[in-house]
Amino acid sequence: MTNRLPTLLSRADLPVAELFAAQLDGELFAVGRCFAPIDEFDQPPLRAAALATSVSTRLIAEQHTAAWIWGAIAAPPAMHEFCVALNARVAHNLASWLRVREVMIENADIAVVGGLRVTT
Repeated sequence: MTNRLPTLLSRADLPVAELFAAQLDGELFAVGRCFAPIDEFDQPPLRAAALATSVSTRLIAEQHTAAWIWGAIAAPPAMHEFCVALNARVAHNLASWLRVREVMIENADIAVVGGLRVTT
């Protein structure tokens, strides 16, 4: 039985040189900080799953990050924007590529897409 690679590949799966070589060969395309095979559709669940692998489940994608996930903008933002509810406890400055702010938010304003909470 053959093993199938995961839908999203990251630096944890393969060395970065291999990922970029496969991208140059036309076998993979970049999805945020991850890579996907070219036969995958670049849709909101794939984009959200690419972010969900590297952020806390308490974070909610918002603003330009949410716009990228929903497909309203073509390229991911250089600095991903997340928020947390005021009652959620999360460390600030989690990574240099993301920004977190505390907000008042209703559950009706959040959708779960690809395992990540995203503002609607």
